[in-house]
Amino acid sequence: MDARRRFRILQVGALSLWKDRGDSLHARELAFALREAGVEPILLNLPGPKAPADSELREVRAPVFAIRFLRQLSWNVTGTIAGIAAVRRYNPDVVYSRMEPGIFVGLLVSLISGRPLIVEINGLPTADVRLYRPNNAALIGLTRIWERTMYSRADRVLGAVGYIRFVQDHFGVPADKCIEAPLGVNASVFMPLDRLECLAKQGREDVPTVVWAGVISAWQGLAVLVDAVDIVAGGCPAVQFVVVGGGITEGRLRDEIERHGLASKVSLVGQKPYGEVNEYLGCATVCIATFPGNRGDQGTISSLKTLTYLASGRPVVTNEMDEMGRQIQDGGAGLMVPPDDARSLAAAILTILGEDQATWRDRCAASRQMAESQTWRHKAEIIAGCLGDISGP
Repeated sequence: MDARRRFRILQVGALSLWKDRGDSLHARELAFALREAGVEPILLNLPGPKAPADSELREVRAPVFAIRFLRQLSWNVTGTIAGIAAVRRYNPDVVYSRMEPGIFVGLLVSLISGRPLIVEINGLPTADVRLYRPNNAALIGLTRIWERTMYSRADRVLGAVGYIRFVQDHFGVPADKCIEAPLGVNASVFMPLDRLECLAKQGREDVPTVVWAGVISAWQGLAVLVDAVDIVAGGCPAVQFVVVGGGITEGRLRDEIERHGLASKVSLVGQKPYGEVNEYLGCATVCIATFPGNRGDQGTISSLKTLTYLASGRPVVTNEMDEMGRQIQDGGAGLMVPPDDARSLAAAILTILGEDQATWRDRCAASRQMAESQTWRHKAEIIAGCLGDISGP
């Protein structure tokens, strides 16, 4: 980064910054890390909980209508107006916008103000719409047009390696426009804890424990978890599964667990505050990820879930959709299996549950070591390093 001055970025996201949910946590952690890297973020976001009294983050909040479809439209209008006002007041060097389906605020602010635009990929919008609404050709087409517009108008497209490869292959984004910047994890919030102490704190027995954590939704591929539970229990009768998180398909997942007679084996504990999730991961003998095979290409998905597992120092079973899957397996931190394959998932879980304590501890150490090289600070420094190239003198 140019040492002569401190860069500013207008960090745009259609989110409530201080909620305990994935997108909000992502934006906060990145903003804190940018400050540490010498960049001053100005955050343009939705109304929501008040910032803590000691927060030093500079926020601009744009109100929206609560009704679902008007919410998106009104954010495009009020967010753009607030963004232009923020540019005039704070004079940022760059507009930094998340890829959020149907949201043009970052693009419009960049075009109107003349500021360069960095677009951050944090998902696969068109692939996700195909997963949620496979029969809605109009919505899929509109999402693809929106996505292509954002990529083509951006000065830089930034994201994890798998996402960058996906947009280059499917949208023709040129390599010189792309910045590989993996997701980060807060290694001071997610850290190895004593397993027995975590179990005792939650009143759980010292039995083999499998933990899944995240937003419960269609793109998480949780159907395969339900199918795997019975197989794992057949090989390890004492096993317990814990699902941490909430979401729009939580009720459907609960019904499936009941329908399969697995309520005694699977605990759905709901969404937990950010600072408490690590204690649930600390109970785990193994943590699992279950991405569906029809969401993008193999090795594409980049997930905060996987990183928090690694930072918590637990063995991980993930699948071939996870861009870190090969690293996890080759690095000894866990195992990789084909997606949508309950038998392979169950076999991998049973393999780790059956390993001796020395091997288990080695996997835990390998997990933590992998996470320590992929923190939010690492991502912020990559962003800071490119600002001088695109922001001008």
